[in-house]
Amino acid sequence: MRRSAMFIFISLLLCIAILQGCTDSTNKELVTGDVIFEDFDYTTLPSHWTITNRNDIFWSLTTNPGFLTIITQPADVHETANNPVNFFLREIPYENYQFTARIEIFPERDFEQAGILIWENEDNYIRLGRVHAFDAQAIEAAVEVATAYTTVIENIDPITEVYLRLINLNNQVSYYYSADGEEWIEVGNRTWVNYSKPIIGLYAISPVSDRAIEAKFDYIQVEELKWEAVE
Repeated sequence: MRRSAMFIFISLLLCIAILQGCTDSTNKELVTGDVIFEDFDYTTLPSHWTITNRNDIFWSLTTNPGFLTIITQPADVHETANNPVNFFLREIPYENYQFTARIEIFPERDFEQAGILIWENEDNYIRLGRVHAFDAQAIEAAVEVATAYTTVIENIDPITEVYLRLINLNNQVSYYYSADGEEWIEVGNRTWVNYSKPIIGLYAISPVSDRAIEAKFDYIQVEELKWEAVE
């Protein structure tokens, strides 16, 4: 659903608050630059999105107006199980960036999940998801490198609404989640990546239960991060 200018401004202030004080060895400070804000308040998907193994039965922009709704399917890209059905991918023009999404989902069986991606290919990616794992509600921060999958799972309260955030700064990615979009919790280990293009994505899957449940993506926001000289 469409967010107000004040919401975007607060989000920018939050980004600065998280990253304030960051400097590099050449006496520069980290600031925010351009911003991509995209809600899903339309009925036709823009051409900058690519959908992997597209199946139009299991996603919609009209079922829940103002949301991209993805229906989970028995899909995944875990190690050699490469079957990414309806992964929504788009390239962004920033080398360093903060990628945030608001998602509504309540997974009830193991490994039902929805989340966000930084993508190279099916065997090399970063993902952060709201997941049901090992009989608990959780957040999963994961990275796969040449089919080797590494994950950290942190149990959380049973919430439907979640904000997920990935920060890619100088090829180091950190993972964050929030229940309200204001207070952020870092999860997992910071990860080094060096992908050929800056591609982000959205996904919703149920690789074990095979159930079809709704994951509602409200919006994405991508904020450019850049170094500027300190005066």
